Amino acid sequence: MEKWEKELEAIRAIMAEGAKESNERIAELRELQEENAKGFAELRELQKGNAKELVELRELQEENAKGFAELRELQKENAKELVELKNDIKVMAKEVQRLNATVCGIEKSNGLVAEESFYNSLSEKKIFGGIHFDNIERNMYGDGFGDDNSEGEYDIVMLNGNSICIIEAKYKARVEDVFKLVRKQVKKFKKLFPQYSNYKYYLGIGGMSFTSGVERRAKELGVGILKLKGDVVEIHDENLKVY
Repeated sequence: MEKWEKELEAIRAIMAEGAKESNERIAELRELQEENAKGFAELRELQKGNAKELVELRELQEENAKGFAELRELQKENAKELVELKNDIKVMAKEVQRLNATVCGIEKSNGLVAEESFYNSLSEKKIFGGIHFDNIERNMYGDGFGDDNSEGEYDIVMLNGNSICIIEAKYKARVEDVFKLVRKQVKKFKKLFPQYSNYKYYLGIGGMSFTSGVERRAKELGVGILKLKGDVVEIHDENLKVY
């Protein structure tokens, strides 16, 4: 074989090898393009999904903004109603104070009526618990002028040479009134009027009405009971205790 033929054959072999490599490279590029195309398609689908979610997010934001606006309006209405409620409460509080003052005034007035009736009834004979008293005083006031500046006023007080009867008159007598009379009033009376500290003390509770348990507790403690029924004064002064 001639030399040039050999060289030509070598060139052809090189060209065939190059063509083979080119074809392989082209195939690889096509596969890469297909993969890229698939990736681009997936990316487009993802973008479409993101766009849809973005639209939904915007719609949600709009709904939230609308909800916040409604909430603000509701807060304004509630604030207005709260102010109105506070004003109503102030008006009611004033009305309650007025009613309380009226009730207190009525109770005080009725208490004075009861006190007047008890005083008039006892003034006739000045007898309580079978004991005769020489004097009877109404609204007896004492001021000890001591370190504690104590003072006291007693509705009805009857006295003789060795005994004192203290009677508290109430519109509505309560159990605590009986306890106060027994536990505090006698001790305080002796402090305010030391000249009577060695006297025998008898007690009575009077009222136009009595709450539950008052009469029973008064009898247990040896305290007399005065009741006002119409224009008649009923007196229960059996078995009085000396204090």
